[in-house]
Amino acid sequence: MANRDRPKPTTLEDALAIIETQDRELADVRAKLVALEQQFRRFLRRYAAPQSERLTDPGQTVIAEIADLATALASVPAPAPLTAIGSGDEKRRSKRDSSARGRGRTTLPDHLETTETRVELSEADRRMPDGSLLVPVGEERSERLDYIAGRFLRHVMVRVRYGERATRAPAVTAPIPPAIVPRGLATDRLVLHIAHQKYGLAMPLYRQRGEWLRLGVDLSTQTACSWLEHLSLRLMPIADAIRRQILTQPFLHLDETPVRLRRPGTGRCQQSRIWAYRGGRQVFYDFTPTREGRWPRAILGAYRGYIVADAYSGHDRLFEDAGGHAREVGCWAHARRPFHELRRRRPIADEILRLIQGLYRINDRADDLVAAQGGDLACERHRLRQQHAPPLLAAIRARCESICLSEPPRTDLAQGAVYVLAQWSALTRFLDAGYLPLDNNPVERDLRTVAIGRKNWLFFGSEDGGAWAAANFTIFQSCRLLGLDPIEYLTRVMPDLIDGRCDPLTLTPWSQAQAAIARCA
Repeated sequence: MANRDRPKPTTLEDALAIIETQDRELADVRAKLVALEQQFRRFLRRYAAPQSERLTDPGQTVIAEIADLATALASVPAPAPLTAIGSGDEKRRSKRDSSARGRGRTTLPDHLETTETRVELSEADRRMPDGSLLVPVGEERSERLDYIAGRFLRHVMVRVRYGERATRAPAVTAPIPPAIVPRGLATDRLVLHIAHQKYGLAMPLYRQRGEWLRLGVDLSTQTACSWLEHLSLRLMPIADAIRRQILTQPFLHLDETPVRLRRPGTGRCQQSRIWAYRGGRQVFYDFTPTREGRWPRAILGAYRGYIVADAYSGHDRLFEDAGGHAREVGCWAHARRPFHELRRRRPIADEILRLIQGLYRINDRADDLVAAQGGDLACERHRLRQQHAPPLLAAIRARCESICLSEPPRTDLAQGAVYVLAQWSALTRFLDAGYLPLDNNPVERDLRTVAIGRKNWLFFGSEDGGAWAAANFTIFQSCRLLGLDPIEYLTRVMPDLIDGRCDPLTLTPWSQAQAAIARCA
């Protein structure tokens, strides 16, 4: 209400009431300004600040020192900034130095085809002032990596026809070998190349068509899309086998990312989801038209291991405390994010970040011990976590409780503390076993392929297209995690897959990688 529209006070009580009303309005305006400032800062951090969340300040601490310090500070009501210790910085510097020593000009692989160009001086440039000519006395050689664009080939298949010697009448003809697209125009190698470009490198078909035209082949995207449909249907059994193998792992990662799905007949898109389930060194993708919790329950309803996930409420019914069978493991990367955004303005946020970093340094210490002395990494991590993690966790909890008591509930700092306390059981479950991870970053990295792809191909044309894409993502990303060449792998297993004589569990990337290791041994 504008001041000129307010009734003029006639008594002291009226004046006090107006003042009280104005104070409430002013407090409300200030709260809105604080919220807008926070949104503006988040916008600047998202679009202008570095994306890395790595701590770059020189204050790093070793595990024993940070644990002792956390124990001492847990009982202090108003915590003071942690003391910087340089040994962690020296460790990080030594890693940088060792990696820097390994850099240099890359040696080209031996299998590359070699072409040679000789650069020679003309006779006029070799002639000396006295008229004599310079002669070659040696060579100076250097190697550079060159590239020749791919090319289309005409593949002629000659099928021999056999007949009787006397009559020469045809009796039998050699059968057509199995192919991804039966009696189609494309060879298997071409179909796999197009699929890898689209699902492995996030290059949509219309961009690939520009390259095809440049190479002199007018191939329509509709034809290529039909080839990819044939391939995707062939890959469904292997994708399902990967899902079954992942569900045998003691723990798995779960996350999802939005994608757009075109609604037929409307010309508009709706929000759909690609879910990623990572276990061992394979990842399974599932397309769903919505984000409802029933989709992961359909896959993980009977799973009895650990699930590393974020705090999405749709996951709750998977876990024991809500009627499920799995045990939830929280993500410290999500928990630390609000504090990282505030670390330069709020000292207590920086303290919590240092304590969380101490949890990760326990893993680093275990890795170093196993590398130097040998042994089981999971057992070593479990031993060090039981010894050093409880004081760090107690200090983190004490600071979050202090923030909740002293900060307004709408601030980013208070919301970050509330998240940590609400997820405390899940965040501390990594203490159960040494093989449990601290965060959900591995599966988030697996979803980057989808995130990059949706910027290029924009949307799925149908639910079938989303399911086909999920099957291809499953194969290509699992091959990447195992270090396999996806085209070479699919070329090898495709005949057995088409014939249907082999169990798909024996054709998954993990099974093929294990078979290759056994052959080498």
